[in-house]
Amino acid sequence: MAQYEERDTFLEKLLRKLIACVVVLAIVIPFMTPEVFAETSVSIGVADTVKGGEKFTVTVSYTGGNVGRVNGGLIYDTDKLSYISGGSSSGDTGYVQLSKAGDDGAVNFELKFQAVSEGSTTMSIDTIDVYDLNENLLSSPSTSKTIKITGNAAKTETVTETTAQETTLNHDSVQTYDKQLIGVDEKTDNENSGSGMMVLITITAIVAVLILIVSVVLITRRKKKL
Repeated sequence: MAQYEERDTFLEKLLRKLIACVVVLAIVIPFMTPEVFAETSVSIGVADTVKGGEKFTVTVSYTGGNVGRVNGGLIYDTDKLSYISGGSSSGDTGYVQLSKAGDDGAVNFELKFQAVSEGSTTMSIDTIDVYDLNENLLSSPSTSKTIKITGNAAKTETVTETTAQETTLNHDSVQTYDKQLIGVDEKTDNENSGSGMMVLITITAIVAVLILIVSVVLITRRKKKL
């Protein structure tokens, strides 16, 4: 009889410890929840219709969340449009790199294109990542814009200008910005926090199952005593 009582006492102590573990984990898990990124938006400002051969400006604007720097690109159709200048890359390849830092809570790009051939064409923004002025990761927005080209550009109108790269880097996070351009992945911390949360949730589930088993054993033994 004493042996059973000793086992029951041990199980009761174990049960209390397991419950304490669940309480601690319940407090810790919310702090491990992955960061919710502040909302950022991007827009493409351009006329709805342009004439073949016409040079025009496309304004790409990142706003919201106190934007500090941007790394992304603009995709366009080289059969319809010819890129002239204003981005962070050169060459008429169908993709203009948009990498730039600012210090006023927004980042803007002024891109120059020429309309080449008649028809409708779509420009789209592919954002890799956006950071605020304090180097906190923001959301990565995307958007697109369709424009209509009327008429074709004459061969004599085709632009042969050399593209000019953006060089504006004017806030305190330039060093981090440079690391990003050479491929440093700054999302690792967020990914690790998500993995850590999954581990904690798994441990909590295991402890909860143990509590259930111990509770059932204690209840069964007490019923037998009665």
